[in-house]
Amino acid sequence: MITANNTLNLESLKQMHAPLTSAEIAPRMTFWLRRFDRGMKAELKDSKMMHLNTMHIAGMYLAKQLHDLAPELYRDFSLETEIYARVPSMHVHDTILQEMSWQELQDLLTATQQQFNVDSLASSLDLGMLLVCIMCRTGYFVAHKWPLPSAPNNSNNPNNSNNSNNEMDEEHRIEQHMALDGCGHAHVSPGELAQCFDCIHSLGSLCLARSECVYVSEATQTAGARELAGQIKSALTDHHREVSLDSFYEISMVHDLYAGSIAQYMHRHQEVFHSISQVVYFNWPAYARKKQQKFADIMLKPTCLHLLPLLAEMYPDVPCLYEHTGALIEDKHAKHDLAWIVMSNFIALVTRNLTIYTGDDPVLLLSQALDAMNTNETNETNETNNTQNLNA
Repeated sequence: MITANNTLNLESLKQMHAPLTSAEIAPRMTFWLRRFDRGMKAELKDSKMMHLNTMHIAGMYLAKQLHDLAPELYRDFSLETEIYARVPSMHVHDTILQEMSWQELQDLLTATQQQFNVDSLASSLDLGMLLVCIMCRTGYFVAHKWPLPSAPNNSNNPNNSNNSNNEMDEEHRIEQHMALDGCGHAHVSPGELAQCFDCIHSLGSLCLARSECVYVSEATQTAGARELAGQIKSALTDHHREVSLDSFYEISMVHDLYAGSIAQYMHRHQEVFHSISQVVYFNWPAYARKKQQKFADIMLKPTCLHLLPLLAEMYPDVPCLYEHTGALIEDKHAKHDLAWIVMSNFIALVTRNLTIYTGDDPVLLLSQALDAMNTNETNETNETNNTQNLNA
């Protein structure tokens, strides 16, 4: 069955197949991050879980392209100079990136994921370059298969069955992250690749958003936005806090999670995934939920984490998107004039055309966006009237 969404995916996949040059790396990465939804469920084939969705497939192809291209930025990239010297806590292996094994590469990616907020990686180093280089090395594993290692000779063992090369023996002769194809060659398993690209896509989306966001403060607001902010704050009451406690607990958990961890859990346990708390306690069994502040404290010193649930209650038509429900995905935001996003210590308000507002006080973000929308509507009305007058 052909749907609009399927057509969009086909067109996007066609664009991903265009030849890749060094000048096209950044635009192609941006296209992958914005057009392919990490929250899409993995495909089923003949009732068997394939572990991969369209984002994973497109990411695999892009990684293979990057590996084949072997751009200069990758050939010259030094973990020691570019990463470890700046953020020592990222040092996981002495192996150079270009020669890392699959497990070493995943250790580096996991360190990046876990230290992203702890060490403010986005401001400490060129995280975009690191992710591109990780993609280049990932492409090596996407592009290669390996012959199955020879089985030990157990012919003299009286307890040995005649099925020394059966499937169970073959599975035991490959590493845990590998799988076998129909010809008996080993390759990185689809489940492992899905975990890898869930993480890269989420981290890359956050890096892109942070680089493009518009920071809003009282000093940067227009007069109209300041007036709207005052109206919104005066309308907030303790009732909004009480009825939004469940939203606060969910938002605060999402805020605490590592980038990519929801998508990773969702695709690893797709058949049973149903709540954020599953992801939290899978990663942190002893996790203690944050507590919502008293209403007076929330209003005295507004923060996105504590005030956003109240605004979501006041403006129910402005949804809150997470990494697995469409945050920073182009076609998801196109459905809403405004949408909040919460992803790993990052809260922002995003418009239909992906203008990203961020700051300390969510009321200022909302008032700025609403004022901009009102201004645009007024300008469009004036242009229409002027055109009609000219044609009269």
